Amino acid sequence: MTDLDTVAQTDAGAVLAPRRERLDAIDRQILERVVRRMEICLDIARLMSDPKVAQNFRASAAQYFARASELEHQDEEIDASPKSARR
Repeated sequence: MTDLDTVAQTDAGAVLAPRRERLDAIDRQILERVVRRMEICLDIARLMSDPKVAQNFRASAAQYFARASELEHQDEEIDASPKSARR
């Protein structure tokens, strides 16, 4: 290895170091958020183990999906209507 190669490697390291540090910081944030997400998932699983909570959730979810389906069909009817009727 020549002196020029050593200088090029050192410069590359100096140029890349701040960017690597930023990536490392982002990676730490991602991992922290994944851990928090998993903690929330575990909390939800604990809550859902209660049959009353699970039943209430199923009923709420069914209402939500029924309403979403109604809205979707309304949008389809509006899209299918003649343009003159929409004005």
